[in-house]
Amino acid sequence: MSSTVSDCNRFARSNATWAVRSACLRTCRAQASRWDFADGPVTLVAGAKFEFDLTDKPGDQTRAYLPHPEIFSALRPGSNLLLDDGKLRLRVVRCAPDSAQTEVVVGGRLSERKGVNVPDVVLPLSALTQKDRRDLEFALDLGVEWLALSFVQRPEDLDEARTLTQGTCANHDQAREAFRSRAP
Repeated sequence: MSSTVSDCNRFARSNATWAVRSACLRTCRAQASRWDFADGPVTLVAGAKFEFDLTDKPGDQTRAYLPHPEIFSALRPGSNLLLDDGKLRLRVVRCAPDSAQTEVVVGGRLSERKGVNVPDVVLPLSALTQKDRRDLEFALDLGVEWLALSFVQRPEDLDEARTLTQGTCANHDQAREAFRSRAP
């Protein structure tokens, strides 16, 4: 990794009042899918069935509310769902416009407010949330030099970020060359 990038000051909006004169990196966290459980954390066991649905009520050992119909529309049998930063893996067995039946492949403890990632499908979602857009505008006003996006799935995601930054971030050709020069 480039020393320029490794020396960047990474910041969140909560501490973005720093007087930054060195290189500055702003990360955008992208879409998040979260749920709550009625009785606290659950343990998903390999081989068990687990359902995600659009029913807005706390989950339990057998199901959880996933408030993103666009995820259900993109899922196919065999798609993987990674929960809690990939610690748990579920495979879709059956899917419908409002639910997905899964089988737990890699189990573990699942608590509230953990995310879900769908690596096998392209979701019809922007890589930037409305909050990311507000935070990006704030970061650009501070003179951010580097922008990092999470969950980039399509070339359009990068095009959108380039359009929003209007060329104010570091030169992408220089950044690309910096990464290439450090590549093993």
